[in-house]
Amino acid sequence: MERMGLGPSHLLQSNPRLIYARLTGYGQSGPLAYKAGHDINYLSIAGVLSMLGQKDQNPLPPVNLLADFGGGGLLCVVGILIALLERAKTGQGQIIDSSMVL
Repeated sequence: MERMGLGPSHLLQSNPRLIYARLTGYGQSGPLAYKAGHDINYLSIAGVLSMLGQKDQNPLPPVNLLADFGGGGLLCVVGILIALLERAKTGQGQIIDSSMVL
């Protein structure tokens, strides 16, 4: 977004009450920052995939998007809700930077 002039520093200048949330697979920096990510990747990297399925069998992928909904998406929503509370008190927007896997 920054390359298109739509990063938080640009937009918050125009609207200081803005709540800017971004959700990435592996964060803004680090060795996986620019890699594509998918739910099954997040589950396996976090060690959750090994806990799904029957004992002594290969893991079974979940039928829904477990990591997307229950992991990063939920944490991003919590960050947005907290930012809304803070904005109501101070009038200032926030930047929420969340990732699926830390």
